[in-house]
Amino acid sequence: SGGKGVNSLLETVYLFGSYENASRLLSALKRAKAETNQPRTLEDLRRELGLEEGSEKISA
Repeated sequence: SGGKGVNSLLETVYLFGSYENASRLLSALKRAKAETNQPRTLEDLRRELGLEEGSEKISA
């Protein structure tokens, strides 16, 4: 329906509302299109960030 399109447009306006956020989003889009980031598993990301099983837990 038309409401979904309006909501999507409003969300885009919100996300690009600050220079810093717009810059980060456009940079991420460039990287995604250039395919410079290789897909990683959740396990690899946890290891990279030091969040492996058995390591100190971070509370939310």
